[in-house]
Amino acid sequence: TNGISFLARDSWLIDSQLCSSLYNDTVKAAFALGQHNTVVKFADELIDHEERVEDTLEIQQIVLRSLLGQEKYEECAVKGLDVLGKLNIEISNSPTDEIAMREIANTDIIASRYNIDGIVNLCHRASDDVSHGVLKIISAVAGTLFVLGSPLYSLLICESIQYSLQHGVYPVTARSFAAYSMLKIMNESDYEAGKRLADVSRAIIKHYEGAEKANLDEIISSLYLLYVFVDIWFHPLRDIAPKLMNISREAFKIGSIDNTVFSMSDGWAFGLYGGENLLIISFSSLQHLQQMARHNQIAAKWAVMDCVLLMELTGKSQDYFSVLGDSISNTDELEAEAKSSGDLMLLKGIHETNLMRSYWKADYISAEHHFHNASLIPVKCGAHTCTIILRVFFGCLVSFKLYRKLGGSDRLKEGIKMLNQMEQWSQVSPSVFGNKRLLLKAEYLATINEKDPAERSYIQSINASRDHGNICDLGLAYELLGVYYSSQGSNEYSTHCLTQAHVFYRQWGAIAVAERLVQLGLDLESSLGADLNIGIGSKNAMRRGWDGI
Repeated sequence: TNGISFLARDSWLIDSQLCSSLYNDTVKAAFALGQHNTVVKFADELIDHEERVEDTLEIQQIVLRSLLGQEKYEECAVKGLDVLGKLNIEISNSPTDEIAMREIANTDIIASRYNIDGIVNLCHRASDDVSHGVLKIISAVAGTLFVLGSPLYSLLICESIQYSLQHGVYPVTARSFAAYSMLKIMNESDYEAGKRLADVSRAIIKHYEGAEKANLDEIISSLYLLYVFVDIWFHPLRDIAPKLMNISREAFKIGSIDNTVFSMSDGWAFGLYGGENLLIISFSSLQHLQQMARHNQIAAKWAVMDCVLLMELTGKSQDYFSVLGDSISNTDELEAEAKSSGDLMLLKGIHETNLMRSYWKADYISAEHHFHNASLIPVKCGAHTCTIILRVFFGCLVSFKLYRKLGGSDRLKEGIKMLNQMEQWSQVSPSVFGNKRLLLKAEYLATINEKDPAERSYIQSINASRDHGNICDLGLAYELLGVYYSSQGSNEYSTHCLTQAHVFYRQWGAIAVAERLVQLGLDLESSLGADLNIGIGSKNAMRRGWDGI
């Protein structure tokens, strides 16, 4: 701002080029330093003095990113949509489902005219800075609408793809196709279309490999969307986690803070939910969280909830909320803050995490409460895929458990509905969802007193979890089978399974969960001391047809 301070009041009239250059550099420097008020102050004056909106696109992007960094989602969305309107890109303010479906259908028709090679060939037409700038504005506004869970998000993604196919395919287009892939899966359950669109995104990414720094940021953003919202349906979380950590490191090298932090946050979370050793995760959790909080409070809030779940599993307490400042010291205060800021995506995530926390504490009434609260929050495009899957899984377990204990036909209907959903996902990717489907099926069969089929499904779930290395699901399957045997009066088999559950929980690092089994008064001590591998090939297991478990 030193140079600007020397300008006279009529400097814009005397030398507009000099003024534009000084203001431009000041806005960029202020953004890099996180001085958001300075960004808005000087950007507004610069924009006011430019004759064409097309000449302000780079600065407009910075303003939008600055507003997003301050969590001013509504203001960012309004400002971004206003810019698009000045560019003659009109988006309906109140889109109905019919309008959204029509726009998606139209985009499908336009995109179907090209195969992957045809779309990649359009990259050679990508030489217009204005077109690239327009697409970046659309992408920035879409990012805000995504956080808000707005129905406008799908319309904007459609607009981005149509605009790219007309004006040239740029690196940012890869992100649009990744987002469109996500929409196809989330909104229409069209997994094959989702895969095809993801392949288009990856082909564009491959074309722009070795891109300059600015374009590399867009490529990393595209990979992030693919890993977190698309690949999660086809690959185990523990396989995706290291990929996210890798792009976090690449983003850090080029100074892309948001990509660094969000990729780190989700990579860490995928390790947590994917069965990585919890004690290893816990060892570095506070350090990772402090790094996130320094640069991005949005990611830090999500990560804090993951850390709270981690504490519930391990029993190891740390003051994770301290990174969020003095105003937020517990989950209730974080929930209140999410409500006041209108962050429905975070609010839904808080309830989904609390569902899992309550489940692992065996507080099933509380778990059901959080499940219903999460289900009532109308977030579509912004829903976090990982917690959606886990909400269905744990919500189904809770419904069947409480139906057996307290009754209620709605619980049974709800459980069956979620079981059917898991059946559908299992057809898409048996290696990812197969063991969960079998476990939910076993719980359902136990609920309707189909004894032999229930036992077979429990055992099949155990075998599937073992085959795919899902140690957390393996411990859970053993626990539920042990509880089932106990309800049937088969105490010897129950102790066997609960002992195995205790062993696998401890191997996972879920010490608090393992100790809960002991606190329930189960006589595990003699079994644990006698044979930690009691389930593999034991005589009793063989007599019950337990080969392999």
